[in-house]
Amino acid sequence: MNNKNKKTDLFSAAFPPPTIAEQILFDQWRAPFLQSVLRIAVGLGFIALISAVFGSDNIIISVLYAIAYLILIGITFAPIPYWLRAGIFLTTIYALGLIELLILGIVGDAHIFFVPFAIMTTLLFSPNAGRISIVIVLLTFVIVGSLMLAGQFAPIDTRAVSASLANWFSASAIFTLSSLLIIQALQLLQNDLGNLQQQNKKTLNTLKYQQGELENRVVSRTKDLERRSIQLQAVAELGNAITSLTDLGAMLTQATILISQRFGYYHAGIFLLDEHGEYAVLKSANSEGGQNMLERGHRLKVGETGIVGFVTQTRQARIALDVGQDAVYFDNPDLPLTRSEIALPIIAGGQILGALDVQSTESQAFSEEDSRTLQVLADQLAVAIQNAKLFQQSESALESVRRAYAETSRSAWQKHIRSEEAIGYIATPGTLQSTSSQWNDDLIKTVETGEIKIDNYEHIVNIPVKVRGQAIGAIRLRKQEASGSWTKEETALALAFSDQLSSALESARLYRDAQQRAARETIASDISSRITASPYTENVLRDTVMELGQAIGNVSVSFQLINESDSGDQGTSPEKGRNGRSASNAKAEKKAKE
Repeated sequence: MNNKNKKTDLFSAAFPPPTIAEQILFDQWRAPFLQSVLRIAVGLGFIALISAVFGSDNIIISVLYAIAYLILIGITFAPIPYWLRAGIFLTTIYALGLIELLILGIVGDAHIFFVPFAIMTTLLFSPNAGRISIVIVLLTFVIVGSLMLAGQFAPIDTRAVSASLANWFSASAIFTLSSLLIIQALQLLQNDLGNLQQQNKKTLNTLKYQQGELENRVVSRTKDLERRSIQLQAVAELGNAITSLTDLGAMLTQATILISQRFGYYHAGIFLLDEHGEYAVLKSANSEGGQNMLERGHRLKVGETGIVGFVTQTRQARIALDVGQDAVYFDNPDLPLTRSEIALPIIAGGQILGALDVQSTESQAFSEEDSRTLQVLADQLAVAIQNAKLFQQSESALESVRRAYAETSRSAWQKHIRSEEAIGYIATPGTLQSTSSQWNDDLIKTVETGEIKIDNYEHIVNIPVKVRGQAIGAIRLRKQEASGSWTKEETALALAFSDQLSSALESARLYRDAQQRAARETIASDISSRITASPYTENVLRDTVMELGQAIGNVSVSFQLINESDSGDQGTSPEKGRNGRSASNAKAEKKAKE
């Protein structure tokens, strides 16, 4: 057993297995190479066959050459496996070399076939197989040479030169040396080519890997850009949607819904600071948990509770990529699926208004790009919130002005109605006459209630005339019995006329008030210009009293300069002050009646 193992080790050392490079090299090109060699051999073999057939006197040799050529043609074009094709081809080469050796002996052309036999075995299989082919040829030399040198077998060609033992040794040595050198050269070349091919393959694999990495980066970058583009488009859409709303509550609700829909987040909430800036109060949310928090009036202490409290104090965005490991995160039972959270400050004009809170069911859901995009949205929310608040303030101020103006208008009309006699007109087909008769109960009720009253039995409709919500009069319309009841179109036309009448009456009142105000200002200006024309106090006082009496009419006007000693006596009357000490001690009195 030990001797057998030693022989095996010696054989392995002498004939090592092919390397990986050799195997790769052979696997990739030996089949096409064999096919090319066979086709060349078929073409050149035909010429060799003709020469052998016509140049040989031995018919058996000619037949053998013909059989070898037919075998060559068969393995060239027949669909047989590679190992069978290569084996038959090498056997044919060996057989042709053996035939030459038997015909002419060692001095013949046998080496022309045996050397290619060893080389092709190396190329088609492996260097070890080539060394085995050398051993096979040497054994052939030993057997045939022994028979010929012993006289037991003579060359078939009688013209062959007799060879000595030295000739056999010399030919064997030359064959072995040349074959081994060629096989070794081929092995070195194959190793180099295999190594080069392996290196090229590694380089190609590296390039493919790098190409794959680059493609993955390009795909990832493209996805990021597409996601960024979608986010920016969503921000633009959200900006247009929220800035078009003036109601603060509706705007905040719409904002949270759109953020969740466009960005695909689990929860979006908007917190606003209370009046004292102590708590961030949840004003809007899209999720079911957020709705529960809204019902409870959810709020977070600024600077103390949760990420929102941190953001509203520091005015800086904060991201919790894993809420389980974030020390600031507020574990909210209403949002149990939250895995990551981002909160961004809502700042307008340097003032912190609140925070935008966005939560996701995935960990590591927010990147710096997401933070920048959502911050843009938070800035738009800040502007929209500020605009909504300003709009509410403007609406409140405008409503106050409207109420004040309406009150002023009502007071003016009440004063006008009390100061004027009742004015009315009655129009019938072809006639118009004024009336100041007392109003009937229906008209009084219409004015008091400010509502339209229709009497289909009498075919009468009473319509109030309103100015700033106050009924200042009424229109009574009566149809002839043959005309039927009042239709909706006729009533609507009467209402429209009533509205136009109220506007015209208000305009007329304002015009009259403006004229009266202008007349008073003109009188005051005239009086001022006349009394300032005299340089004497006595004349100024006298002219003032006279001009005021004439301007106002039906009034007694008195004017007196009070002495300093009398100015502190609150019980002193103008009559008593007449005897006091005064710088001018002047009095003027005028009674004017129209």
